[in-house]
Amino acid sequence: MKTLLLAALLPVAVFAQSNPPKISRAQGGSNFKLSFKLRSAGLESAGNFVVQDGEQANFTGGGERPYEIETAKGSGVEYKKHVTVVNCLPNWDVSGPNRVKLSCQFELSGPLAATGKLGARPIETFQLQSSFIVVPGRPLVLVDHDGRYVEMTVVELKP
Repeated sequence: MKTLLLAALLPVAVFAQSNPPKISRAQGGSNFKLSFKLRSAGLESAGNFVVQDGEQANFTGGGERPYEIETAKGSGVEYKKHVTVVNCLPNWDVSGPNRVKLSCQFELSGPLAATGKLGARPIETFQLQSSFIVVPGRPLVLVDHDGRYVEMTVVELKP
């Protein structure tokens, strides 16, 4: 009986004495800080979030903003939604050293400046879905056209 008890504890004792296994980049052992800047037709958003190599992160921010309105019946308040969504999946690029492949989706939407006699607010929505390769620490501009701008920077976080 004592022999069985010692045999049951042996694997635990051996593991406790050994060093924990090291995880390589290829095995998802890195964390990344992703920083983004979005701009579209007067709407702007920027942020940072952390995600592990090979895992997806979803960043969502926004809410409702009050706006004064004038109607034929008088003045009041109307609430308009605004939102920023960034979904990204980073992976170390195995085809070259110090390169990260990202698959990302970006969305920026919300009301613009009031127009017309009644002060109606058009809603702007801009979306981009793309896969691209970045060098950590170097900003990459994905879109810079007609008032729209998307920039992404990736930094590897050291443990």
